[in-house]
Amino acid sequence: MPSPRRTVLITGCSSGIGKALAREFHQKGYDVIAGARRVHHMDDLKAEGVKTVYLDVTDQDSIEKARKYVESETGGRLDMLFNNAGVACTEPATDLSIDRVQECFAVNVFGVMSMVRAFAPMVIAAKGTIANTGSVAAIIQFPYSSAYSASKAALHQYMNCLRLELAPFGVKVVTVVTAAVKSNLSDAHPLPEGSLYTALSESVKFRAQLSMRSKPMSAEDFAKRVYTQVTKRFPKAVFWEGSNWLKLWVLFYLIPRKIADYVMMRKFKLVEYFSRLKSQKPIKR
Repeated sequence: MPSPRRTVLITGCSSGIGKALAREFHQKGYDVIAGARRVHHMDDLKAEGVKTVYLDVTDQDSIEKARKYVESETGGRLDMLFNNAGVACTEPATDLSIDRVQECFAVNVFGVMSMVRAFAPMVIAAKGTIANTGSVAAIIQFPYSSAYSASKAALHQYMNCLRLELAPFGVKVVTVVTAAVKSNLSDAHPLPEGSLYTALSESVKFRAQLSMRSKPMSAEDFAKRVYTQVTKRFPKAVFWEGSNWLKLWVLFYLIPRKIADYVMMRKFKLVEYFSRLKSQKPIKR
């Protein structure tokens, strides 16, 4: 029987931000349906009264089964779809394989598009909200993040267009520009043989774990702040949240690009590395 409460479907709830969001919405009285590939990692949520469902956003059959389940639970009205599932992809641009880039886009972009296509009719029926976990990496030029940044930038722009297209139907579209938050979203991918950046492997590893090393906001605090914003009657279309977000905003919007580039290059040891390269012979691959 459909729940009389407001309902939210959240993806990527096996850990970190997704799990914290599921708890926050549940504690605030929402009927929460939490989705993830690793369903057993949501056993604690299930014990607390959260509904859980197997959901792989890269698998159309999985999405369709989840859609039918959500439809039966909600009577075809979904107050909020929260696209949170995501993967990291940290590697120098010249080392990236197309397969790795496709894996990143499959979750961060195409998975979101598939979810919107499947669940938009239910959100429209409820005149609800589509919320999304975006990233500062979509805006800020972090070294070794070209694929991840490109995927999140694509997500941001997709949502900007979707916001206009769904406005006539009374649907709100919100993107959270996420800064440092404690989560499991990191990947220490080994550099391939012959990489131009072998000497900077520790710097690449540092970037992969940056959100954990930058005094990150707890996932619980992040979820509370995000809940407050996305459930407003008239939420901001785009808002920044997480540790150090204001510093990053200033770096991108108020500091000249050349200086901002230098700051990032220095932070990730590229200035020092390039200085050493000047005294050496041209690099051969």
